[in-house]
Amino acid sequence: MTTVYKLKSKHTKEVLEDFIRFDNKVRHPLTKMHLTVLGIGFLVLGYLLRAKTAGMIACFVAGGIMLGIMLFSYKIAFVKLSSQDQDYIDQNEITYLFGQAELRIENPAWGENVHVKYGEISMLYEDKKNFYICRNNEELYLLPHADFVEGAVDGFRRFLEDKTKKIWVNTQLPLKERIKRMNAARKEANRLHDEEVERRRKNKGR
Repeated sequence: MTTVYKLKSKHTKEVLEDFIRFDNKVRHPLTKMHLTVLGIGFLVLGYLLRAKTAGMIACFVAGGIMLGIMLFSYKIAFVKLSSQDQDYIDQNEITYLFGQAELRIENPAWGENVHVKYGEISMLYEDKKNFYICRNNEELYLLPHADFVEGAVDGFRRFLEDKTKKIWVNTQLPLKERIKRMNAARKEANRLHDEEVERRRKNKGR
């Protein structure tokens, strides 16, 4: 495979922190708001039940737990992720090789390489420091701009848009605009998929 873009990266503390921020902002943007509303709701209910000691205490405890989880959610997530991510614990070097037909990911600790067809990439995100590539709406690859060792960042944007037929979504945009762009990207992906299915059907019928 001829490599067009190459990155060498590690799961550093900064990478894990950026992953958690992305996860909170893009995948679960309303979680903190829901926890805050629930926490305040329990506290208000506890106040209204102040004549009933047991009910008041239960509501205050539940409200405190909800607000505590909201306030310390980032630290909780980091402790959990850092204790489970073997690549962070061992500081394994991961190499991302982007060729004309696929992305190949190499990590000696995995035992075998991972091959990702560009058609498997479902969404493209970016912020000031990183690219975030979603595979089949499940796996996420975080690629720091600073980790490119072959190829330029600006060219990479255009390269991956061309290969995946997706558009980059800037995570720093307001939530409403991000949702709008993500929906547009999904519609475009579905349109291209339908066109490809129809093209194959016609070719098969010849």
